[in-house]
Order: sequence, then structure tokens, then C-alpha cells
Amino acid sequence: MSQVFSTEEELPHCVASRSAGEIPQISMPPGFPDDPQWRSWPGQLFAALLEPGCPVDPLQTARRTAEVMSGLTESLGRELLLPHLKHRPHTRRGTEGKRKAPILHLLFTMLQQEGGSPWRSAREYISRATKAEELIHYLDPDYAADYVYFETRGYYRNFLGDSGIHEEQRYLETTELYREACLLPLVQNYLGAASLLGMLEVRYGKSESPYTPWAGITKFRLTDWGRYVTGIQEKVPVWKPRRVLDFSASGEIVSLRESSPGAEKLLREIAGEIAPGIFRLGRSQILAAAATEAELGDIIDRLLTMAIEPVPAFWKEMFESMDNSVVRLEEASGYLVFQVPDHSSFLSLLREEPSLARLASPAAGRKILIHREDLPGLRRELKKRGLLLEICRG
Repeated sequence: MSQVFSTEEELPHCVASRSAGEIPQISMPPGFPDDPQWRSWPGQLFAALLEPGCPVDPLQTARRTAEVMSGLTESLGRELLLPHLKHRPHTRRGTEGKRKAPILHLLFTMLQQEGGSPWRSAREYISRATKAEELIHYLDPDYAADYVYFETRGYYRNFLGDSGIHEEQRYLETTELYREACLLPLVQNYLGAASLLGMLEVRYGKSESPYTPWAGITKFRLTDWGRYVTGIQEKVPVWKPRRVLDFSASGEIVSLRESSPGAEKLLREIAGEIAPGIFRLGRSQILAAAATEAELGDIIDRLLTMAIEPVPAFWKEMFESMDNSVVRLEEASGYLVFQVPDHSSFLSLLREEPSLARLASPAAGRKILIHREDLPGLRRELKKRGLLLEICRG
């Protein structure tokens, strides 16, 4: 029986994991080949597409995903869509330049056309794609048969019949064999990449293909996220946070209900771990982790976003009262700070003359504060008393 598989809900977790420098752990669908070569595919996808700099904002991630899936990033085709090719079909011996075709844009456009539809047959999509002229010219049999080797499940199969020594030799003699070994895996892997990026919900049977783990896709449909990425839906979908933090009702104890690299990374930065998955967290730890009011607000927002609801009253009251811990000082931009000189007459006047004391306020470290608008008045008062004021720039 086919299985439904979608990572639309997992995508924020996977992106956050990648931004923390970790390889996302994605639960693959039942029937997915239990083979290290294929199991590493999700990690390769996120490493190739979300580097350098992994965005965590939904809008940024949507733009990156759309850019990659529409064909502006070569790494998708080179490293992922044809992972079984020992040599990539971008250069050819004895020819000038590179062979390029907008195959990703073609497949992306075909997904856009499926936007308003219910479940679609993967077989129909693949059949139309593999018959497209752009795809056929990208990997034509004569070109592929020059020197391309296929690596499958730990050993090499030579489909080309050259002088190399291999366990099994077959030739790209027929159109059907070429389609099976080149075109089908390319399109199936594209659908697999779209599902891992949360764009597609797929029904998945068992894959027996040695060329791709995604041969088991039987049906698919665009998720809300996929409809936004392909431009069908105007508003970016709201990512539902994974609520994994359990706040103790008695206070200051936070535990992880399930694995979450993003939540675990935050707790390790601001709290003390007292047991595996259990942390001590209070007002003092939160304040120590924040350098500004904005950082304090961000930490509280992130904790509440990942908190299992309802949040106990103790924590609600503590978070609400944190605002009273912020002392807001407005910079008095009109004031100038001066070092007081070792001038006995000037110092005596500052201490004894009330008119001068109103213009210059004492500060720590033998300094005085003078407002810019009071400088002319101070000059006049000092001149009346036989002193000339000169401002020295430090």
C-alpha cells in the first residue's frame, strides 16, 4: 500500500538544523530503500541548496527554494538529480564550451501547471517530462555513451562497453535502456527534491530501482508551501512551530519532549543542563544571555514559540515581568563631555559662581557636561571674569 509523505511541516525544523551547522534528520517514507547511499540524500540536498548561509526566515527560504528549483543553481542538477552518474553531462571531450539546457526550469514550469489540481499521477508527469525536447537534448544517447559511468549501490556498472574492467557490462543501445538509466532517474529525483523541500506531498510505494530512491513515487500534489514557491499562491504560508519545550509548573525547569536541534541549541546557550534533555532556566540566565532589549525580547519570543501549550502561569508572569528589568536611557545628544583642566581660577569659578554652575554640570572623573547651546553663554561669562575659553578637539 502506498504511503503519504510530506515534509512541509518539518521544513522549518530542517532549515533551523542546517543553520545550526547540523545535517537535518528527515523521516523518510516507509518503503524508502534502506541503503546508506540513498539515506544520505536529504543531507546532501540541504548541504547543496542551503549553503552558503542558511536562511531561517520563511520568505528568504521561499526565495532560495524557488531560485534553486527553477534552475538558477547548477548544483541541484549536478550533485543531486543525477547522483548515479560518475561523470556529469556538462562537458564533452573534444568539444568547445559546455552543454546546457534549461531542464530545471522545464520541470519547475510543469509543477506550476499542476497547481490547481488534486492528486496527480507521477507516471504521467514523468512521461511528459522525459519526452520533452529539452530533456532529451540534455542527455542524448550518443553524448552519454561517450564516457558516462553509473555508480549503483557500492559497485560500478559500465553501460558503455569501454575497455575498463567491471562486473557487469550493458550498452546504451536502445532508447528504452537510455530512458530507464538516464531520463527517468533525473525526473524522479527532481520530484524527490521537491518533496524534501516541503513543496510536494507524495504517495510512495516501494522502490526497486538501482538508479534512484524516488522511483517509488506514485502520486503527488503541491502543498501550500509548494504553491507559494511556484508563484501560484501570493501569501507565504505560516510555518507552524514545533512545540517541544515543556515548562515545569513549579518553575525554572525546562525539558525537551522530542529532539529539536534549534531548541536544544537555544537552551544550551542560555540555560544549564542538569540531566539529558533537562535544563535549569530562570530570570538571571535569560538576562545574562541578552545584551540588548531586542535580544531579550527575541529570546522570550523563541521560548514561547517552542513552548508546549498551555504555558504555566509561573512562566507567563516571569516573561511579562521581564520588561521591568530593562533600564532605558535616552542618549542626550545635545551634551558635550569635557575633561576639567588643572586651572585653579577656572575650578574656583565653577565651584563658587551659581551662574556658571547652571551652565556646566559636574560628572565623574573630573569631567563636566555642557549643552551645545550653552557654550556661547559660558564663553561670555568667563570673558567677563578675565578668562578665554578654547575648545580643544581630542
